[in-house]
Amino acid sequence: MKTAWYNNDILPQEMIKAAKGITWGFKLENAPHFPVLQEAILACRDSETIIDIGCGAGEVGRVFNQFKYTGIDLNHIVENVAKKQNKDLTYLSFDAYESSFEFCKEYDIVLCNSFLSEIEFPTKILNKILTNAKKYVV
Repeated sequence: MKTAWYNNDILPQEMIKAAKGITWGFKLENAPHFPVLQEAILACRDSETIIDIGCGAGEVGRVFNQFKYTGIDLNHIVENVAKKQNKDLTYLSFDAYESSFEFCKEYDIVLCNSFLSEIEFPTKILNKILTNAKKYVV
């Protein structure tokens, strides 16, 4: 079952508003879970690269700019949200249901911030991530 994330008519505009703090969303550093997320990412001390699965607006790359960042999401989110909101970052397009997640082998940190909770069959997807992760999964 494809979720609202696949709705190109609504989602990009709402995600941009959220990243700007205008509407239902928030800036990452103001999120209630940010202190825990920050602690988990910074605990991966020997890391240089991070891939943000389900990157949305690329907020992780903006906030944690000490890492070589790659955001990855559905094509319409990358093109209509991430590249508009945080245009100087690197992004790839993918569909979690069609991916082998082999790209995880290329990154020190694989981040799933607000990703697994938004998809159908999260344990199946998590297993693919864990199978391919090089070092850390946050």
